[in-house]
Amino acid sequence: MSESLDAYLEALKGALAGSDRALVQDALFDARNRLNQELARLSWEEPLLTSDQALGKAVTLLGSPEQAAEGYRQRETQDIIVIKFNLCFDFKYRFAIKYSNIITQTLLRKLDLFLKQYNLEVKQLKGT
Repeated sequence: MSESLDAYLEALKGALAGSDRALVQDALFDARNRLNQELARLSWEEPLLTSDQALGKAVTLLGSPEQAAEGYRQRETQDIIVIKFNLCFDFKYRFAIKYSNIITQTLLRKLDLFLKQYNLEVKQLKGT
């Protein structure tokens, strides 16, 4: 069974060819762990399965090497988007805190100008 597991992981590595080395390493590590966990579960729950049958069932969890590779690529893209969003949000938050006093003063000035203008209009309406 170890040979079949290694063959699956090699096929996954081939399907990830051209991807970032860190992605390939993480995907292989994750796939090996997930398959080993599934094999352990199957050996406990279905002890009559042969090792090849158990591996076949475990592989359905990840899908074909090509499907698994695509899933890992999509997950990496989503992780990058989340990281960029978090960095952008963090920058905006730090900017807002750093300049909040200036922003607050500016907003208060604009609000005062608006209220003065509004009060003038109200007074003009009352005067006519």
